[in-house]
Amino acid sequence: MKYVLSSLLIIALGLTACAQMALRGGVGSAPEAKDMALVGFNDLQNRSAYQPVIHRQGDRFIAYIS
Repeated sequence: MKYVLSSLLIIALGLTACAQMALRGGVGSAPEAKDMALVGFNDLQNRSAYQPVIHRQGDRFIAYIS
């Protein structure tokens, strides 16, 4: 009986810690995007994207994916 109560306490503490991490955004939180915005999207008909090219235009960098 002593080991059962100890096991339940450990499980409860573990679940509480996981819930707190999820609420504060530690696990699975969205990536940070500073000075960036999504301007378009194409699913490429479930094909892979090849030859990503980065071009500098003035003071900006633009990624072209083909």
